[in-house]
Amino acid sequence: MKDITWEEYNTLFKDDLVVTIRKLLKKAEEHSSYTLEDGPEHGALVQYFNKFGLHKKLTKAEFHNWK
Repeated sequence: MKDITWEEYNTLFKDDLVVTIRKLLKKAEEHSSYTLEDGPEHGALVQYFNKFGLHKKLTKAEFHNWK
């Protein structure tokens, strides 16, 4: 990989969102009848997006006031 360093790759690989999506993809491959909203991965994704305000684009003022 030429776009990132080994250290950046290791950091990204352990990122909460990457870990959750990796688990979600594995579960989807193993269980074709699996419903996303029934699993803990859905809740983890919602929490991640809420934590960083990623559900919608924030203005600069909204970003600085985000809790």
